[in-house]
Amino acid sequence: MQKIKQTSTFIGISEIVEMELIYTRPSRQGRQIFGSLVPYGDVWRTGADGNTMITFSHDLSISGHTLTKGKYAIFTVPQRNTWRVIFYKHTGNYGLPRPIYRKDIALMFDVESVKLENIVNVFTIDITEKLPGVADLRMSWEYTMATITADFSAGLPFEQASGSSDGVTLNDYYNSAKFHFEETGNLVHALRSLNVLLEMNVTYFYLALKSRVLAKSGNIREAIRVAKDSLTLAQEYGNERYIALNKANLTEWEKSLTD
Repeated sequence: MQKIKQTSTFIGISEIVEMELIYTRPSRQGRQIFGSLVPYGDVWRTGADGNTMITFSHDLSISGHTLTKGKYAIFTVPQRNTWRVIFYKHTGNYGLPRPIYRKDIALMFDVESVKLENIVNVFTIDITEKLPGVADLRMSWEYTMATITADFSAGLPFEQASGSSDGVTLNDYYNSAKFHFEETGNLVHALRSLNVLLEMNVTYFYLALKSRVLAKSGNIREAIRVAKDSLTLAQEYGNERYIALNKANLTEWEKSLTD
């Protein structure tokens, strides 16, 4: 069995949010799963071995239900057409707690399950971002999938960069912008982070990254304008690397406008 740790960082409507999911992936190995290995109506650990655990950095809505930020175990009760989903406050036990105490249930609700055309041999939880601040968690095994939606989009006002463990720092926004530009390709989120950064502090490397994001999104003229600002600052600070980077980008983008 494979233990998986997924960390998903993205931009909500107004701030950086993060989910961390840790679970173990059991394999089907030719067995009938739901209604047999995982009986209908029984509480399931939603994986194998220890708890399936999820941590949210901010308060959110889960499939329309309010949930406070923190760390939770995820338990489910599969039925033929629905799954009951339980977010449980106590995460220190191994597998299912016995008994399950109502006072430790942070949230419990039902979602519809769907039948898949293709078989999923290894239990999988996929995190798929749908909209800014909204992601689906798809739990799939055998021919069944149940989906819950994590929605951070209500958001809070932007926190000022304080450098403290409780605040969102300039580096957090910069790393988020790079992550979305280089890894997810979500240019809207990357630009949102960069615009927040540049409201708080203007540097040649923030501007250089913004110019690249703008160019990739097709806004070449604005990318050129921002790159020129970055080049001016890089020259003032004597940073040869960013001088060369901006000059190379400007040559490429200006040529593209004349081709």
